[in-house]
Amino acid sequence: MNYYILCIPYFVLSIAHICCCTLTSTKPATVTRILLMPALALTVCAASFTGILPKFSVSPVITAEAGILYRLSKLPVFIIFALICGTFGDFYFTRPVSKQSFVRGITAFSFGHIFYLLEIVPRSNFWLLSKWFVLICFLVYAGILYAVYSYLNKPYGLRGLGCVVYAMMLLSVNFFCLSSLVYQVMFSNNIAYLSKAFEITLVGNITFIVSYSATAISIFKKDFAGSRHLIMLTYCLAQFLLVTGLI
Repeated sequence: MNYYILCIPYFVLSIAHICCCTLTSTKPATVTRILLMPALALTVCAASFTGILPKFSVSPVITAEAGILYRLSKLPVFIIFALICGTFGDFYFTRPVSKQSFVRGITAFSFGHIFYLLEIVPRSNFWLLSKWFVLICFLVYAGILYAVYSYLNKPYGLRGLGCVVYAMMLLSVNFFCLSSLVYQVMFSNNIAYLSKAFEITLVGNITFIVSYSATAISIFKKDFAGSRHLIMLTYCLAQFLLVTGLI
């Protein structure tokens, strides 16, 4: 069985949700959105128990019971917790989004990215990179954060704080993914054997930034035509790429 075959239910549900965004009734879109992250979490669990990915595979001489215990031990719990947080975020971000639900949703998504970071940071090797690289990245990210905050008319209160914190989470994921790639380029003996995992994760993070930017603009500036489709298309793709790169 192929990993992407296991992803078919998630793909179908994502397409169904995007199509439901055009309906007058909000209930189909709400239901399909809430089911998105559980479907992706089940895909991760299925990939673990079927052993179709290298990190989950076991030797044929190992007993079935030992194989199940091995795959359970390798289960990426941080990713599953991140997807659970994403489920709560999706629930609170179902339209219409009130100020209170926005704060709750952005908090859930922020915790989700903390769990992603717990998976990403140990693999990043950022501590081996030049301090100048880290400093330059920090200054660039700080500039981006301030520019975005200013563009959104400097939202105040809990919503403003939530925007800043979540943007910091996204930029942190971006930094650690970028650090891993820079480390591999600098210290790998053979460039042809560089891991593609963090490339996929980085693309997922960038897609997440696009989705979040469209969400912030539609909420704090002005909603625009096709915003829901753009937000959800990039969101579904971003979550899939992040998870795929990390497992």
